[in-house]
Amino acid sequence: MKELLSGKNIVVTGADGGLGCALVETLAEQGANVWACCYGGGDDGGSADSEGAWPRRVRLDLADRESIEEAFAAIRDARLPVDGLVDNAGIMRTSLFQMTTEASLREQFEVNFFGPYVFTQMVCRLMARRKSGSIVAVSSVNALEASKGKSAYGASKAALAACISSLANEMGPLGIRANCVAPSAVRTPLLDGVSEAALSELVENCALGRIAEPGEVAGVIAFLLSDEASYITGQCIRVDGGLFA
Repeated sequence: MKELLSGKNIVVTGADGGLGCALVETLAEQGANVWACCYGGGDDGGSADSEGAWPRRVRLDLADRESIEEAFAAIRDARLPVDGLVDNAGIMRTSLFQMTTEASLREQFEVNFFGPYVFTQMVCRLMARRKSGSIVAVSSVNALEASKGKSAYGASKAALAACISSLANEMGPLGIRANCVAPSAVRTPLLDGVSEAALSELVENCALGRIAEPGEVAGVIAFLLSDEASYITGQCIRVDGGLFA
């Protein structure tokens, strides 16, 4: 079977998280060369002469503008085309609206929206030169519908989805596509702070009756990055197992 992403160079943020690890694995299986941008750091800086080894780890802290600039420089200086970007990194803090602190609100927007916004601006420059590229942002079903305790998280992910919609409109004439995926609960460490009661309720309201596995979301993202999705842009695709409440 033909690999969806054979020879394509893809940047993935949050590559050291649960979904991020699945993304790196899935994209590599589909033939992609992956810059794995990790909060925990990298050892080769994305250098093009790192014995040709992929994936290449790049340190990226989306709450730190200097780190964003350094990560972008490492990718740019590799002097390789960038065919795709996955804005996957994110954090979630659960608290009721009246109990959410300004510090928590700002932290979530910094990592989930402001950082990805700036980093995507930078990567878009490389794509614009070649008039080609695909961007996929990981939003959330919490951006699309009400969920207790997720006002700040949902708002930050809704902002990201709105940004991607606008980006698709602006960059389409340059051959750059931009889409979102909006997963519901995915079996990753991000769920560690979610109560069993909340997860049980979600499963009960899901047509498939279970939580998503990371690879199932990663597979949708791989498709959107590929040429098979060449006429799909400006979309926010729910990957939620059929939530009906």
